[in-house]
Amino acid sequence: MQAGAGYNWLAFGVRGGVTLVNPVAVPLSLTCEGGHFFEGDANKAARWFSNNAQEVGSLRRFSYDYLNLLAGLELGGKDFSVYLRGGVSWMRTTIRDFAQSAQDAAHVDLQASDPKVSYRGPTLKLGTQYFF
Repeated sequence: MQAGAGYNWLAFGVRGGVTLVNPVAVPLSLTCEGGHFFEGDANKAARWFSNNAQEVGSLRRFSYDYLNLLAGLELGGKDFSVYLRGGVSWMRTTIRDFAQSAQDAAHVDLQASDPKVSYRGPTLKLGTQYFF
């Protein structure tokens, strides 16, 4: 079992999960994990990729939830292991202040609610664990 905090370069979050490992012969694993990252300014990330990125109002309060379902291979002993896991991830967010951002970009009067956006796609994790 796992529980703890995380940081995604924008904001802090909380996470938790469980991994089941087959200890017989081939050490296969199944993992379910999820979490929530609190609001942070995603305009910072846009500026990492472009020096002239425009400030976007709907990115100022970016947060998201996620869930990962993974199958993998665990190599190692009782104290240390290396793992490779693959599977599917789901992410969900709400685009805050969407109408204002659209008005700023298109220079038109717009009335809209904040849309909910979701993503589902492949994920791959490579990592190490040390148990003490």
